[in-house]
Amino acid sequence: MQVLGRVVDGRMILSETGKIVETDWKEIPDHFPTVRVDVFQIMPDHVHGIVEIRDLNNQNKNNPVGAEYIQPRRGEQKSEFQHATPNSLHSIIRSFKAAVTREAHRRTSLRWPGWQRSFYDRIIRDEVEHYFIRQYIELNPLMWEFGRKGEGLSPNGLRSRLREEHGLSEAEVERVMELRTQFGGELFSMKDSNSREPEN
Repeated sequence: MQVLGRVVDGRMILSETGKIVETDWKEIPDHFPTVRVDVFQIMPDHVHGIVEIRDLNNQNKNNPVGAEYIQPRRGEQKSEFQHATPNSLHSIIRSFKAAVTREAHRRTSLRWPGWQRSFYDRIIRDEVEHYFIRQYIELNPLMWEFGRKGEGLSPNGLRSRLREEHGLSEAEVERVMELRTQFGGELFSMKDSNSREPEN
């Protein structure tokens, strides 16, 4: 379900809905002053991005951040999760997703299936990891072509393009390929059209 756009020759072409996502992502710091958005990449049915939460007053060092604070654990009531901790990753992503949903619904001609309720997150612990995750995100449209429904690039073809078109060394190529295997999921993705989960 390619609601946000399409990948053409390793580059993402945004749909009108994808442009809404791009605008609202860039506006996150306007609503959360302690937040900086780093590299991000909109894909046909999901989004990858890095969010830096800079708590200048050190007020939220014990704040929960993570997907478990969006989706209730099995057997627990959703009401326990209705009030997000201010400036937590949960509240930032929930606000972003709600803004996109409102604007998409306002433009009644746009097809909008809704977001998945949860999201995948990972804490970046050092500059080396940050460097490679940024590369992984920026190169995601090219990777979309790799193995998509049995079509597109072979593993060696992908490695070749990473080296020749993007100037990555052998070590960098292997690290990016490793991250692709590790992540597997998206930061937040579109809801399956058959899903009955409520939208965020």
